[in-house]
Order: sequence, then C-alpha cells, then structure tokens
Amino acid sequence: MLLIGITLILLSNSLLTEGMFLDGVTYASISRNMAEGQGTFWNPHYTLTLYPEFRQHPPLALGLEALFFKALGDHLWVEKLYSVLAFLITGWLIALIWKRSTNNIRLAWLPLLFWLAIPIVSWSATNNLLENTMSAFVLLSVYLMIISYQRNHKFWLVLSAVTLLLAFLCKGFTGLFPLVFPILYCAFDSKRKWIQGPIDSLILLLSIAVFAGIMFLAFPPSLPYLKDYFQLQVIGGGLHEATVATRFSIVSDMMQQLLIPLIIALALVICKAKNKVNNKVFEFPLDKTRFFIFLITGLLGVLPIMVSVKQRDFYMLAAMPFFALACGHLTLSMVKREKTNCGSGWQDDNRDST
Repeated sequence: MLLIGITLILLSNSLLTEGMFLDGVTYASISRNMAEGQGTFWNPHYTLTLYPEFRQHPPLALGLEALFFKALGDHLWVEKLYSVLAFLITGWLIALIWKRSTNNIRLAWLPLLFWLAIPIVSWSATNNLLENTMSAFVLLSVYLMIISYQRNHKFWLVLSAVTLLLAFLCKGFTGLFPLVFPILYCAFDSKRKWIQGPIDSLILLLSIAVFAGIMFLAFPPSLPYLKDYFQLQVIGGGLHEATVATRFSIVSDMMQQLLIPLIIALALVICKAKNKVNNKVFEFPLDKTRFFIFLITGLLGVLPIMVSVKQRDFYMLAAMPFFALACGHLTLSMVKREKTNCGSGWQDDNRDST
C-alpha cells in the first residue's frame, strides 16, 4: 500500500495533465503516424520537413507503441498509458529478480522503494522515453540469465540473448551492458569457475550476432536502417553533438539521482541504531555477492556513457533498477524482523519460482 501511494503521488500530476517532454511527444507522433500508415517499422516517419525518414534510434519501442495507437485510437492518453505500462512491467521484473536472489518475495517492496526514490524513474514513467521499454527488456534478460544459472541450462541464456537484442532495438548500445552480468555472476559465485562467466558472455554475444543475422535476412530493410542509425546517432551524435562540458557529467548525474536512495539507506541505519540489539547497528548483507553483482552491473550501465559527449541523465535509466536491487540487499538485514532463509546466496534449483 505504501508503494502504491508513493507511485500515485509521483505519477498522478504528470499523468493526468496534457503535455510531455519533447522527445516523448516526438516518439508518440512517430508511433501514431506508423499506426495510421505514414511510415513503416523499418522506415518511420515524423513530418514532411523534419525527419521524413526517422533513423535517429532503432524502431522497436516506436513499433510497439504504434500497436497501442492501432488498437486504442488516436488519443492523448495512449502514449502515457504505454509509458506507464512499461514502467509497471519494469517494477514487476525488479520484484521477480529480487525473488530469485533472495527467495523472499514479501520483501520485494524494499528494492522497489529505492527504485521509486530515484527522481528520473518517476519522471520518465510519464514522458514516453524509449528507455522505458529498453529497461524492461534489459531486466528481462538478466532475469533469464539468473534462471539459466539456477537451472544449469543454456537455453535460458540463449533466450536472454534474444531479449538483449530487443533492448538494443529499443535504444541502441546502452541496452547491451548486461553482457557483463555472467562474468560478475561467476566471479562472485564460489560454486562456479570464474572462466565460465567470460564463456557465457561470449555465448550471449555470438547468439545476439546470430539472431541479428537472421533478422537482416528476414527483414532486408533492417540492415541499412541500423547502418544509418550508427552513422547518425552513434558516430555523428556521440562524437560530435556535445551536450555536456565534460564526459564526467554522467557520473555527477548518477550521484544526484542516487542521493535520495542513499538518504533512505542512512535513515534505516539510524532507525536500527535506536533499537539496536547486541550492540549491532549495521549488519552487512549475509551474502555480499548479490550486493556487489548488482552494484557493479549498475555502474557498467552508466560509466560507458562517458565515451560519448552527448549525455542526458535519462540515458542511464536502465541501470537504475540494479542500483535499487543493490541498495535492497545492502539494507536487507535492517528490515528483517526475524531471521529467515532468505539470504543464503544464489540457489541452484529446478523449481519454477516465478
């Protein structure tokens, strides 16, 4: 109930009023045009004078939103409905990953609270950014990787490669940072050989390449489209369209976005101190590996953005759930009222705990 209340407070004002961030309006217009037959999936159309052939971003999120316009009609609330739905799916996937890593779904409110406390999350939820859809696919890929390790079956790893390709098709290379997740998982898991991580990351990369090749063969316009995107956005925009004075601006933005979650974590420490038992004020996570895995994954979703001189704070939106999961594991021992079997590490099993 607390999370529902916080969510309604954060979203209601923007959700119930007209207008959005300019990028969100642009994406909504392109999707609406696509739904009405102006432009296609591999040749989106904005206006006759501005981006008549829109190649600035991959088209998947635009195509998915076009389906909403096709089904629901041309209304002002359609783009916001789509945006909020992507936000809710992202939150659901955070809870599923938390359950997989702790075996305790009842405390899933903890990482969700930290996630909602990040200002860019609620702002993006109603502004129709491509990163909203990409975040859902990024989290789904990590969820499938965890299942792959818990069930010791490569099928789920290959399936994760499909979702990573879909994340790329939403907003480009910023959706591929989970490629390092197997390396971190195996490096911190004493039950596995460290070499398995790089091997699995290579399997992911090769699988993505294979699925991309199949896509190019099945949909010939996809290859020239992505070539144009690479030239216009990655090369042209990333190296020449500077929006920041220094490449370290994204690090400053990250620290600002994480300030409130850090304050909440500190407040939990203070509350624990007032009711300390056996002189223990702060207990580090019973299983430190999960904290470090999610923390480093989040950092690797942010720091590579420094390569580009074109930076905006919402570019790191897909990394924010991993910081929330890390904060959740960091403070888990402070919110548990009794010791339960929810912190004994990544558990390999054959049960379907979805």
